[in-house]
Amino acid sequence: MHPALHRDNLRRLPLTMRLAANAAISADRTVADVRRVQGYIATASRTQARWTLPVFYTNLDTAELPDLDTFDTEAPPPDTVSAIGRALVSLYSLYAMKSLEITGADLWPRVWPWARFLHVYRAQLPGSPPDESDFCLSFLSFARLGLDHPGTLTLMMATPWFWYMLAQAWIHLPTISGLRSKLVARNDLTWFLVQDQVTDPANMAQLIEGVGGTLAHLAQLVLLFIDGIVPADEASMDQTLIDYLDRMLTFVGLVEPALQDPFQATAVLGPFGKALLARNIIPILIRAFCSLSNSPAPPTLTALCSCFDLLAGLFLTSDGYATMPEALDAGLLRALVMSAQCSFANDVHEKYYKLYFTLFLPYSLVHYRFLSALAVALHGITHLVDTTAFKQCSTYEMWTEFLSLANERLEVLTTFDSSRSSRNVKACDNLQCSNVDVKNAFRRCSGCLSFYYCSQICQITDWRHGGHREACSSYGTLFLSAKNDEESTARQRSFLRTLVQYDYQKAQSTLLSKQTSFMNAHPGKPFLIIHDYSKGRVKMWIKSVTIVDAVEEFTGVEWKSILSPRSCKRYGNGNPCGWNIPATRNTTLRDPPPNQYLRSRGV
Repeated sequence: MHPALHRDNLRRLPLTMRLAANAAISADRTVADVRRVQGYIATASRTQARWTLPVFYTNLDTAELPDLDTFDTEAPPPDTVSAIGRALVSLYSLYAMKSLEITGADLWPRVWPWARFLHVYRAQLPGSPPDESDFCLSFLSFARLGLDHPGTLTLMMATPWFWYMLAQAWIHLPTISGLRSKLVARNDLTWFLVQDQVTDPANMAQLIEGVGGTLAHLAQLVLLFIDGIVPADEASMDQTLIDYLDRMLTFVGLVEPALQDPFQATAVLGPFGKALLARNIIPILIRAFCSLSNSPAPPTLTALCSCFDLLAGLFLTSDGYATMPEALDAGLLRALVMSAQCSFANDVHEKYYKLYFTLFLPYSLVHYRFLSALAVALHGITHLVDTTAFKQCSTYEMWTEFLSLANERLEVLTTFDSSRSSRNVKACDNLQCSNVDVKNAFRRCSGCLSFYYCSQICQITDWRHGGHREACSSYGTLFLSAKNDEESTARQRSFLRTLVQYDYQKAQSTLLSKQTSFMNAHPGKPFLIIHDYSKGRVKMWIKSVTIVDAVEEFTGVEWKSILSPRSCKRYGNGNPCGWNIPATRNTTLRDPPPNQYLRSRGV
């Protein structure tokens, strides 16, 4: 037993306190006796208060814990009622004294069983039960003291259901009214959440059960915590709040390791990451980005890099990548530009900006929804990108390269929105017909569900003389249509057709020359023109391939991967290298109808 817990210490107390303390450890002690000692602590010196520790240690004797089977079925006898009342007063007294650091190894084995019992059976306790919020948060404050003493900390964290109690305290964090009390509770909680022991499966299971039973409950608490400390107006954050934010982001990375290091991210988001995404973590993180960029340099860098890691880890998954348009709406471009020219921007590793300006953002420029959001976002940051500070930062060259490509795609978007293309224009797939009209004016082939004809005559002509008979079942695989890309909208598919057509026309003279050379070198051999958007700017080349080969190579995933990076490939040292998005165009030498760029036709 620790010397501070021996009854001999009571002799050091002033006479009045000593008499009360002796009564509180006597055989016929009552709740009132223990409460009287508790009252003296408020005016006693710190040393005198610690001399009363034997009183509370004695009244937390686990031998007096009620028999749970009897407690559940019968009214407790007077002795048990007294023991419960004395234990409750003793716990609150110890919580106020913050004495765990000196007596942890001996005090904890008595504190925990009673704390656990009083919490579980709170509603069934005789008299007035303790307020659950106050009880849990007081326990959290008391337990935090053990973090400074490795022996006590190890003992606490090895205690079954300790993490459950911490989770219960976390639930009640939003109920705290006083600013200082809220800051203290946030500090206490986040220190536990960054301990390595939290990743132990048993501990994590307890934590999840304590917050409500699912990862969705845990995600909701994480977002409430971050939302509660990040200013809504991009104001700067002080070091205390930045520390809390950084610890919470570290905790997210511990629960979902793929979000801790984007260069080790997987293409599929884990269940916790999906729960965070479903509850709109990205707008909150972007808000944190902006506030951190306006905050003092020394404490901010680590938290800002954690934001970078977490966001990039989300965007590198198919679920997270699909939210890029919403991220633009929430201010992603603004956050990137602000952070690139903040006072400590030179200390932010260039790899973070490369991920966004050379991968995420350029790759997204094939999305109709993304480009629509981008146009608004660019207009909103004109004053930020036109500053001397931004033009002199190391990120500016990457930005200008992205902006050049973005402006090209926005030009296509403008053309698309102002033309008949936005009404889902189709062309007759009989290459001998030049009829172009809205989709409803055509009939679709019932075999491949991909080709459209303006009349039965055109369908018969293409079947007999255009090669459709030999490849009807194959074309459905190569054709960008709802059949092969159920995830994108008709407007998105129409925009892609417009984009490929636009790029084809720009390179038409060069491509026609290459096609002529290919046909002279390989007479009668079919080929495709590949449009690859995986690196941002389109790459086009001619590929010798038969219809059967094309079907085997292009399985339809290529179309789907335009909207989600499912076919992510990594090279070299693991840096993400983008996704291949081949698109085929017809190989006839004449100007093709607008809808014929996503299929091959034998020559």
